[in-house]
Amino acid sequence: MSPDTRQAPEGQPTTQAPVALSKRLAATTLSMGPILVGFALLCTAIALSGCGVESATPANLVRAVKTETVTVGNGTISSTYPGTIQPRRESQLGFRVAGKVAKRYVQIGQSVAPGKVLATLEQDDLGLRVKAAEAQMRAAAAEAEQARVDVQRYTLIKNSPAFSQAVYDKRTNTLDAAVARLRDTESQVKLAKNQLEYSTLVADDFGVVTATNIEPGQVVAQGQTAIVVARSSDLDVVVSIPEAKLADIERADVRVTIWSQPGESLPARVREVAASADPTTRTYAVKFALDEMPDGLQIGMSATLTLASKAQSSIAEIPLRAVFEHNGQPSVWTVDAAGQLTAMPVTVSGYRNASALIGSGLKTGDVVVTAGVHKLDVGQKVRPLTAAAAS
Repeated sequence: MSPDTRQAPEGQPTTQAPVALSKRLAATTLSMGPILVGFALLCTAIALSGCGVESATPANLVRAVKTETVTVGNGTISSTYPGTIQPRRESQLGFRVAGKVAKRYVQIGQSVAPGKVLATLEQDDLGLRVKAAEAQMRAAAAEAEQARVDVQRYTLIKNSPAFSQAVYDKRTNTLDAAVARLRDTESQVKLAKNQLEYSTLVADDFGVVTATNIEPGQVVAQGQTAIVVARSSDLDVVVSIPEAKLADIERADVRVTIWSQPGESLPARVREVAASADPTTRTYAVKFALDEMPDGLQIGMSATLTLASKAQSSIAEIPLRAVFEHNGQPSVWTVDAAGQLTAMPVTVSGYRNASALIGSGLKTGDVVVTAGVHKLDVGQKVRPLTAAAAS
């Protein structure tokens, strides 16, 4: 048994083992002392050097930024809106008599011309009505002829003692009544023939069929909408305009581009403005009349409407990404000759695609930052990039 692990006699404390362990720890500490001290110094140096870099970075960092020189001049504010080609007038055609549909001759999308037969009703009953009216007319004509002959015969004995004025007046009245009945039956015949013609539905103008509400075998009432024909001679561009832009449409230059004909811009003018806003979109439906009708223009085509109006004052056009919010208002970063940044409040008059139209706050020659505006601070030093470096 080693001296460090000997047991003490019973009733005496064991003290030799702890003393030996303490001596070993002290020797180990003395031997590693220089290493621990060097490690502590190294950590301190790294921490101090890191603090020095962190504190010196904002003051000495000069960031390269993309800039643009402002040019102020009189310009235009343009807005674009999607629209559709719609007919100015749609005729809801229906039969002027009731009956059973015999045949429908047109389909949706089919072009029609004046006189084109669209649909017909069964004509058996209407034909019988014409025949009955004609029979009544012939009977009335016979009665009128007989009354006329009676009056002529009685007139021959006007100077004889057998002549009676009362009988003459009675026969004259009978003739007048017969003639009136004849005229009434003639009107009935004409009415019956018209009703027979009304059983054939025809187009009254050039157009396109946009709806068919009847099928063969269907019984329709008088005046019921059977076929809807949109007149293709007069077309409008219907656009939904926000309330804030309604005042600009009267004085703006309006141009329309048809999606199927992108290379052609057509002039247009305001024809009708809706009396109330759409309850869902809160926009107003505005109809623009086309001054020129291009070939191939069809109902339902898509179009783009451009409203271009002159600005009320001199404006500057800058990239939209150069505008940011600073202290609750639109601003841009301007760079002076020393490379110092300044947050310049501006007034945005409108937008054009990816550009912002600045009404006030900038002047010709100002240099504004056009990229990375949300990563800059007031008073920071920057270095404008050249065109080659920016690209």
